[in-house]
Amino acid sequence: EQAALLSQDAFCKRPEEIAQAELYRLLPKQAISTLEYAQTKRWVRKPDGSKTHWSLDFAPFSKPIMEALDNPEIPEVIVPKPSRCGGTMIVECYALKCLEYGPVGDIGWYLAGPEEVRSYADRVVEPMFEDHDGVAEQLGKRATDNKKTFKRISGQVFELLVMGGKTTTNRQFRLAVIDEPDTYAKAYRSNWLDQMRQRQRALGSDRKLYACAHADIGWTGGISQGWVQSTQGIAVLQCPECGGHGSPYPTKYWPDVPRFRLDYERAPEGTPIHERLALARSTAAMACPHCGVPLSNEQRIEMAKAVQFMHKGQALDIDAGIIGEPDANKTWGFWVHV
Repeated sequence: EQAALLSQDAFCKRPEEIAQAELYRLLPKQAISTLEYAQTKRWVRKPDGSKTHWSLDFAPFSKPIMEALDNPEIPEVIVPKPSRCGGTMIVECYALKCLEYGPVGDIGWYLAGPEEVRSYADRVVEPMFEDHDGVAEQLGKRATDNKKTFKRISGQVFELLVMGGKTTTNRQFRLAVIDEPDTYAKAYRSNWLDQMRQRQRALGSDRKLYACAHADIGWTGGISQGWVQSTQGIAVLQCPECGGHGSPYPTKYWPDVPRFRLDYERAPEGTPIHERLALARSTAAMACPHCGVPLSNEQRIEMAKAVQFMHKGQALDIDAGIIGEPDANKTWGFWVHV
C-alpha cells in the first residue's frame, strides 16, 4: 500500500507550497524602527480586555534602549529595572517587529520556571499574537505551529523556555531574551550571559541578546553582574529649576555623579505612624541635588520625558550635561528607575 502511494507521489509536497512557505525570505522587508513599530502598531491589553496603543509617555526611557536593539553594532542590551515599568515590553515590541518586518531569525525567551512560562504564555504571548495581524497571519497552519509556548511564523520560531541545561543545549536563537535572571536556578543566575554567548557564537554579528530584571541578588550575579560588564549606562536628568544635571541612582560605579533624592517632611518623634505616613505622602517630592528645590510631580514627569543615559567613557558636566563619547563595547547597559 505504501509502495502504491509512493508511486503516486503521495508523500511529496507540491512545489508551489514549498515556494509559498519560503516566499517571505525573498520579499523586501519594510524598514521600520522598533520605536516606530511600538508607537504605530503595538497593541497592549488592559486588565478589562480592551486594547490601547503603546505610548512613549508612559516609558520615556524606552527610546534609547530601542535604538540600541536596532543597532547592528550592539549585540547585547542589559536593563536592570523596577517591576512593572515596561522593560519587558521593550523587547516584546522589538520581537514583534522582527517577526513581521525582520531581521529574520528564531527567538528564544527564557524564564525562571514552568509556572512563569505558563503564566507569561497565557497573560502576554497569546494576546500579543492575537492582536497583531501582521504577525498572526504568518503563523503556520499546522497545530504544532501555534502552541502556547511554541510558534512558527513564516519559518521563524518563537519559543518560551525554562532556563536550564536541556533548553540551552543545541539551541541557537538570533534573539535570546533573558527575562528576570535574578530568579533563575542558582546554577544559571551568574552564568546566563556566558551561556548565551556560547549558544549564539556561530551567528557572528547577526545576534541579539536582551536581558532585563529587577536587581534582587546584588552585584555578584543576576542582572547587576551583566550590567557591570556593559557600558554601565545610568539615567541623567536635568532640574527644571536650576538647570543642573544629576542621576536618580548613579550606583557605586559613578561615585562623582550628583543624585536626585526623595525628600519629604519628617514628623516629630512620637507622632503616630499613620500621621507620619500621611505627612510623608503629602509632602514627598524629588529634590534637586544642586538647588535643593523639591520638584512638583508635573516637573518630575516632564524631566523624565527628557531622560538621557550616560555610558562609560562619557562624563557629566553639571551645566552642560553629558559630554564625550561612550567607550567601545558590544554590551550596552541601561539602569532604569521608577
